[in-house]
Amino acid sequence: MKQQKPLINDIKRGAMANSLVLHDLKRNPIDLKGLFDYMEDWFLKSRVIPTHMGLIGDNAGKGMSVIQFNNGKRRLEKFNFEGFRSIGIHALPHNWDNTSDYLFYAGIYSHPSRRQTLILCWDDQIIPFEREYVENLAKQIDPYIKPAYGYGYQREFEQGPSAYCIGGLRGIDSFSEEADQITKWGNEYGGSKGRYRTGLLRDIYPVNFISEEHIMERVGNFSLQEWINLSPNHGELRALNDHLWSWHVPSQDILLVRESLLSTGILLSFQ
Repeated sequence: MKQQKPLINDIKRGAMANSLVLHDLKRNPIDLKGLFDYMEDWFLKSRVIPTHMGLIGDNAGKGMSVIQFNNGKRRLEKFNFEGFRSIGIHALPHNWDNTSDYLFYAGIYSHPSRRQTLILCWDDQIIPFEREYVENLAKQIDPYIKPAYGYGYQREFEQGPSAYCIGGLRGIDSFSEEADQITKWGNEYGGSKGRYRTGLLRDIYPVNFISEEHIMERVGNFSLQEWINLSPNHGELRALNDHLWSWHVPSQDILLVRESLLSTGILLSFQ
């Protein structure tokens, strides 16, 4: 069988991005080298070539340094992956240099709160959004970072899917209710005085990754785990390993689940 050649990043980007985001990382320190190797391999297995890299940290140079991918990789290896707080890997279309126009993105971001966020974004026309695919990514990444919370979602590229997960606004009305919710999450999870704790949720997504603290939260007279199991309209809970569960909520039930949980106070973006 003839080996399939990688893409040369010469396709026109689609409108929709798919994203996996993992927060509240419990491995300290994270296995940054192992995570980087995984992310690079994810690009190549997806037949997309990483082209650029953004680095923040003592060994990254001044401010946010965006350089060619291979140069960034050499810098990381030179310092044995130490002295870097944030890494972002971009796969740009051929002859493009605006890193916001990526086909694929993978990164680890450190907030002022010292909490971290893992982000994977990809073009839906290359790999469609599917529950099993997102769950497998989370399981594969888990050993490097041990996340306690996360979610998978779709968002238009023009609305900044990779900025959204850390509280950034792109392509929407900055005075809208959605903008308020995005900003609140950024402040509560990422801010130095944020109220986030393990067990709280940002919102309800098609795929939610939750920990034991989450499933023990109270919803009336029930734990969240018991409440989910009360009705198929509450979604489906699936154990991924000994500390992380996947909670799948079909798109038609997201509004119902969100409204049912608003009074509990566990939806941080709506407090």
